[in-house]
Amino acid sequence: MKIRKITFENHFLFGNLSLDFTNKNGDTVDTIIIAGENGVGKSLLLEVLYKFSTFSALEKNEKLYTEIELSQIEIGTLSKNGTRSGLFKNLEKNNILQIQIDFSISNIWNRMRVVNGSDTYAGEALAVDETRRIFMAIFSSAEINFSSNEIYNITALNIDNIVEESERSNSNLASEITQLFVDIQTIDATEFAEWGRENEGLPVNRDKIDIRINRFANAFKFIFPEKKYKTIKTKNNVKQVIFEENGREMGINELSSGEKQIVFRGSFLLKNKETTRGALVLIDEPEISMHPTWQLKILTFFKKLFTDNDGLQTSQLIVTTHSPFVIHNSNRENDKVVVLKKDDKGKIVVSNEPEFYGWTNEKIVQEAFNVNYHINSDKTIILLEGETDEKYFNKALEVFEKRGIGLEFRWIGKLNGKGNPEYTGVKALDNAKNHYTSNPSMLKNKTILLYDSDTNKFEEDLGNLFVRRMEKNEVNTLYKKGIENLLFLPSNFSQNDFYKERIKVDDYGAESLIRELDKTKLCSHICDVMDKDNQKVVLKKIEEEIEKLLKLIR
Repeated sequence: MKIRKITFENHFLFGNLSLDFTNKNGDTVDTIIIAGENGVGKSLLLEVLYKFSTFSALEKNEKLYTEIELSQIEIGTLSKNGTRSGLFKNLEKNNILQIQIDFSISNIWNRMRVVNGSDTYAGEALAVDETRRIFMAIFSSAEINFSSNEIYNITALNIDNIVEESERSNSNLASEITQLFVDIQTIDATEFAEWGRENEGLPVNRDKIDIRINRFANAFKFIFPEKKYKTIKTKNNVKQVIFEENGREMGINELSSGEKQIVFRGSFLLKNKETTRGALVLIDEPEISMHPTWQLKILTFFKKLFTDNDGLQTSQLIVTTHSPFVIHNSNRENDKVVVLKKDDKGKIVVSNEPEFYGWTNEKIVQEAFNVNYHINSDKTIILLEGETDEKYFNKALEVFEKRGIGLEFRWIGKLNGKGNPEYTGVKALDNAKNHYTSNPSMLKNKTILLYDSDTNKFEEDLGNLFVRRMEKNEVNTLYKKGIENLLFLPSNFSQNDFYKERIKVDDYGAESLIRELDKTKLCSHICDVMDKDNQKVVLKKIEEEIEKLLKLIR
């Protein structure tokens, strides 16, 4: 089964949202990438699709309209559906079904309508086990911490077990996969020993070695070719899955967090690969804990798991992501990015440009992550964390008469419709770095990402992209972080004039006074009220930062 379209009605978050997973020719796309900032419902969408695959209920006042495409094998299953086989006689001509579900109706089959062309049937037409398998989904949910329990025994786990219903990963995945490795390595060893006894004296047939475990070991090589699965060892009665890199052995729990994502989540999808052929595959944030170079490859890795020997993708993949590397890299092909966002009223909508294909359109990342990274300037651009950072640096250019030196300072964020800053700070600079390192051709001139002194960043030179951190001003004991740390303030400076106060009331009615620095007011005072001589004193450290940047670009 592949999902072509899905429309919500009265959904608590999505409202009446419609999503289209077809291309401009009306063909179903094999890989769908769902992108967007936090809070737009990316993971929730996967939950809804998983519930659809199990015919589980949503809220009672909601309706769901789903259009699916069936394979020839799935059409054959429906056509042979006993007394109901005649209901789907038109499927040979039109392999598209529409499933309409009204969750205000309690009975699982009565709430459902099945539409095939001009024919409409009650949901009961799908109420047989063989038919239910058509709607199967495999859901790899996001997990950060993987750690296997100790394995003491061999059990009866194997690969390619008959799967009758949808399956999702759980918090015990690491232990389940570790146990699976122990069991299938034992089966492989037993079968090879039997082959050896039956073929004594003949050359070793390497195709008979590690038949099952190689499915997993070969898949891992695509991401980390230097680190390989090696064997199972028993130490103190504990069975350990051993990997090896450059002659050094390590247990499966010693892998990095990114490596564990590959091993455990990849193995979950691989273990029943043959018996779940054609199932809908749902993957939530596959890039978690991964280095950018792996993020560039991770989508291809999962596609390869579901690609047959003829190069055909056997399952539709629907993937959510926060990563610009997943969305916008040269390895992407034959997929579709759907960008979800909130409009001015907080309503979840699809971006105005619903179809994104290929590598050339950097607007994908701009739409998905709400940061305008595209730089059109003959100057060196310095991107800054905060709104006031830009004003301080530009004022320093003015008072120290450094305008026209080829530097342009920009705050990376923006003000929303209510006048509040958004898409700002360290995260926005990090996103810019990710985008530019995966799209180096976009930088025609030098660009500098300048972090505040309190951030834990190291200097990096990445072609035309430079990562720098402001120097800590140890003299300023009043403001120990942010751009304010660079200020040289006189000893008689009246700091209380620049604090704002608010009352916080806890659940027991107790009041506490919260004092916060009004950064905008302080900046306005220094840049707009102070005379030039005092500005030169206060902004001296910022001038020193400008001089360092000038040396860098020269």
